[in-house]
Amino acid sequence: MLFDTGLILTFLQVTLLVADVVFNVIVGLFLTAPQAQIAIYIIQDLCLLLAAGTLCVHIFSSWFCLSGFLRPVFVRFWSTAVAWLIYFGLTLGIHVWAITQCYIYYYLMYRKAMESRKMEAGRRANRERNLTLAQETLRQTTISKDNPPLSYSKFPDSSPDAPRLRI
Repeated sequence: MLFDTGLILTFLQVTLLVADVVFNVIVGLFLTAPQAQIAIYIIQDLCLLLAAGTLCVHIFSSWFCLSGFLRPVFVRFWSTAVAWLIYFGLTLGIHVWAITQCYIYYYLMYRKAMESRKMEAGRRANRERNLTLAQETLRQTTISKDNPPLSYSKFPDSSPDAPRLRI
């Protein structure tokens, strides 16, 4: 064998651990893009599962496990397995919480925007309705010499036919 499998598995473990840290740092850059956060979280969880798989391969390819001494292997690596399960559970919980918070925030903002659009549409409809009512009222009332408006009837000199002074 050219390469030692233990060395390759250790390198893979360290690489996946560094990838986990890098993803935790990168996700802070995408606070306003929930789709990117979901993609990063999925990749991070897959890397954690791959790390668990390589850890299992590493453990079960050890000399103790191959020779049949399973009890010392389980006693020795029990704390590692429990620590990994706790870390994976906490990571998954934080991912679900962050995504839920993000979508709740965007849902509430979308709802607020839709309500403001509905209110603006209602104001616009009221404005248009008032304008059409005013235009119909204007069409219905005719101004003539026989039926002058109140402002003309109070001041006879200000009627439309009265001569104007030019300066």
